[in-house]
Amino acid sequence: MRLVLLALGGAVLVAFPASVFSSSLTRGNITLHATEPLPKNAVAIVDEALARLRQSPLYEPSRSVDVFICRNDWRWLLYSGGNGRSAAVARVPFLHDVIVRGGDFTANRYQQAGGQLSPAERPMSYLLAHEVTHVLVADALSLPEGYRVPAWLNEGYADYVAHEAKFDRVAALRALSGSSSPTRREGQYLPYMLLVAAGLERTPRVIDLLRAPPDRERLQTVLSATNQR
Repeated sequence: MRLVLLALGGAVLVAFPASVFSSSLTRGNITLHATEPLPKNAVAIVDEALARLRQSPLYEPSRSVDVFICRNDWRWLLYSGGNGRSAAVARVPFLHDVIVRGGDFTANRYQQAGGQLSPAERPMSYLLAHEVTHVLVADALSLPEGYRVPAWLNEGYADYVAHEAKFDRVAALRALSGSSSPTRREGQYLPYMLLVAAGLERTPRVIDLLRAPPDRERLQTVLSATNQR
């Protein structure tokens, strides 16, 4: 019986992390939870993330999202499931919250998997918008639909929103064709954003694009042919 109670207690702790985060800040429908008081500029950072999210037709202001800022400690290991490769995880489709490895809100930077802070081109506000977009997508789709969304579309759309649809299309095409790799400044999802932009040109409604993802190779062929004209 004691083991059962311990297991249930552990499950509750994993599902509802707020009890081990002593500070919180709510702006719009996003609530940040942290292990220490957040600096004043955290308000502006969340507002910037919200401005990016509101550009997405999937944004729903009545749907609250909790974001938990860890300090690359046991909280990150516990709530991310021991993830060693990511700066943050959106716990979808079942919990619909976001776990962030850590960061420096004063500098508007998040902590990357290697421990270093993110470059200026990818601030904390970008990361928040990217991860919350994953929650928006999960909210908009049924469970089977969500599992059918390919990684390039899932990550590409999250970055498309987080970057406000602004990116270097020439560099993206080169990365997509394999003639070059995205730079640290551009980010690894650069070619995915190009595919998403091309997909939205053909299927303007985001929800339709997500529910019926286009064939990546066919889309890539069209992009290559267009570039050669």
